[in-house]
Amino acid sequence: MGGVILTVVFLILCVVQLFLPDFVLWDYLQIPIIFLGILALWMLYDNFIPANFLLENHLWMSKICSFTFFIYLFHEPTLNIVRKLIVFVIGKNSMGYLVSYLVSPFIFMIAAVVIATILKKYLPKFYAILVGGR
Repeated sequence: MGGVILTVVFLILCVVQLFLPDFVLWDYLQIPIIFLGILALWMLYDNFIPANFLLENHLWMSKICSFTFFIYLFHEPTLNIVRKLIVFVIGKNSMGYLVSYLVSPFIFMIAAVVIATILKKYLPKFYAILVGGR
């Protein structure tokens, strides 16, 4: 419950800061607000993820986590391509950039896991070379 309250306080402070950017105290409150956001996320995580959570019991999360190094290697060029494609389709306006920023990581992640799965299944030696045997 404490994580929810901290999250609400953090979000209220962020919205107030967005609409009152010239408020004198923001320079002094910047680090405490960031700390509050980190603490709120940590407490929310503790509230929603049980202490006995095991990754092996969750098929999709386990599969995605097995490709983390490939995702790290593959993300730089591919994520930029995905972002630009979304902006091209939606348009070069604020809504297009917002949707691109919010949606592109999920599209990229799905594409990266699919490509890694295909490479690992059909070209295992090439995949092993790409990720250094990891």
